Amino acid sequence: MPASFSSVSGKSSSKIEAVNFDLESRVNAAIHTSQNYLLSLQHPDGYWVGELTVDTTLISDLVLFMHWRGKVDFAKQAKCETFIGSSVARRGLEYLCEWSERGQCQC
Repeated sequence: MPASFSSVSGKSSSKIEAVNFDLESRVNAAIHTSQNYLLSLQHPDGYWVGELTVDTTLISDLVLFMHWRGKVDFAKQAKCETFIGSSVARRGLEYLCEWSERGQCQC
């Protein structure tokens, strides 16, 4: 390590190496824990089953696209409206209007 870095940082190279080793150990432990968790959820045939979630923006874009195209599936639109409504109820209106405090969103 260059002497200038050591003197500026105020840390000796052995302390930095110890911190780097500790960080590396913690990252490896987190990776190992995550791998074990994901493998515990895996079906014996090798696949996973879970809920797929999307952002409300994608859902609202789908509704807009159906109208733009002129081919609206009203049953699908009703499901989209229900999903968007439940997201607003769960996360609050601020989720949909992040810029409202800065006056950039007129909700």
